[in-house]
Order: sequence, then structure tokens, then C-alpha cells
Amino acid sequence: MKIRNARFLFALFPLIAAFNALGAVSEPLFWEQEIASSFSARTIFYQQLGLGGDSALSTDRNIVESLPARLAGLSDRSSPWFHFVTGVSLILTNTNAAGGEFKTALSQASENPGMLWALFVEFRRLNYDAWATVALNRLQKCFLSSGAQRAPVITQQLLFFAEQEKENGRVERVQEYQNFAQQFDKNLVLPLAQTALSSFPFNPGRWFAALSELLSQIAGSWEMQLGLIQTFWQWLYYFLLVILSAVVGVLSYKYLPLALHTAADRFPRTLRPELRLALTLIMV
Repeated sequence: MKIRNARFLFALFPLIAAFNALGAVSEPLFWEQEIASSFSARTIFYQQLGLGGDSALSTDRNIVESLPARLAGLSDRSSPWFHFVTGVSLILTNTNAAGGEFKTALSQASENPGMLWALFVEFRRLNYDAWATVALNRLQKCFLSSGAQRAPVITQQLLFFAEQEKENGRVERVQEYQNFAQQFDKNLVLPLAQTALSSFPFNPGRWFAALSELLSQIAGSWEMQLGLIQTFWQWLYYFLLVILSAVVGVLSYKYLPLALHTAADRFPRTLRPELRLALTLIMV
């Protein structure tokens, strides 16, 4: 009986490997590579300026006043990052000129969604909210012209930024980022679900409107229904993986020493114990 249980223990390993294989298959998300490339270009450019890291550029007066000298040492001035940083360097002394540089940076990046997103992130980080909105609007036009159905990299980051703005008490930015997230994924249910949850039970009218729109979207979109099924499968996958791992852990603790000992007894007694153990492990 114990040997049969030990065999069952080893039979579970291929099953767990199959579950891991199902979860390991993934492809790059839409625009993921373009965004990664643009952030790499930002890092390289900031390093050329002698800035310490990706977040070293700030609105601190000492940093801003040091930028003209840093930019003067660059030979290549065709990058959108050059015009972006030039705009930051002018923001304290000449707002109109700074705006012109920001427009140039956005225009040069108009066909590059990764660069537009990276510029949005920097505008937002430096609290240039109006320019961050301009960058998102241009990115939305780029998205519409691409013909894609959704951009999950953009959507998830916008929802993350919305949560950050909620913590900071900036309600108007929360709504703006949630609305933009909806534009990059028409089947997005999270903002509607959050609205419904936050409205219940003190605002029944808003709760009913959000819930009705949510159910209407799910009923009218097979893609959304498929997404819900996929989400359910992912949760089921992780649940079964945890259960199988727990079973393997318990059975390993109870039967693995016996299984190894039984397997080692199959080898001649003339062999050294260390060699028999090594051969047993290889056989397993």
C-alpha cells in the first residue's frame, strides 16, 4: 500500500508540469516592445545628460537650471527627448518656449506609440498634467489608427495611475484616467465595477446605472464573455496548482523517504550507500 502511494506521488509531477506549461505560454502584449524600447531610449538619454537615474530629472530649481549646460554638450538634437528636456529647462523662464518644445517632442513621437506613452509618463511624473493629457489624446489617435481592439499595457497602467490619484485625493484625475483606460479597451469592466461598488448602497441611482451598463456590455460582447471565462480559468489554474502542490508536499513528507529506500534496495548491496542513493535519484 505504501509503495502504491509512493508511485502516486511520482505520478503527480507530470501533472504539475502540465499545469505550469499552460501558464508559461505568453506572447508580448500589444505595444509592449515599443514601450520598452522608448523607456530604454529615455534611460540612455538621461545618462548622456549626466543625470543619475530615470527619476533624476525633476522640477527642482537646481536641476532645471543645470539642464541648458547639460544639453549644450549633446551633438544629436533630433530626439524627442532632447526637445522634452529642453522644454523642462525653459519652464521657469519662458513658458511659451517650453510649450513649443513640448509640442515638437510630441509631434516627433506622433507615429511612435511607445514614445508617446513614455512622454505621458514623464509629463505626469513632473506634474505637467495638461501636457500629460495632450500626450494621451495623441496616443488615443494612434491607437484608433492601429485598428487594435485593446492595449492592455496602457489600460492596466492607467488604472494603476487612477488608484494612485485616488490615494492623493485628486478625484478629477481618477475619472480622467479611468475614462482613458476605457478608450483603450472598450470591453473593460473594472471602472464600471468600481463605480457600482463605490455607489452601493448610498447612491442607488448611480449604482443601478453602472450595474446596468456593466451587464449590458457583458451581454453584448462575446469577447468580454470570453475574457471572463479566461479569467475564471486562470483562477481555477492557480487554485488547482496550489492544491496539487499541497498534496505533493504532504505525500513527499510522508512517503518520499520510504520510496527512496525501496528504490535503493533494488541495487546490489555490494554498492556503496552513497552510490545507491545517487542511482536512486537518477532513476527517479
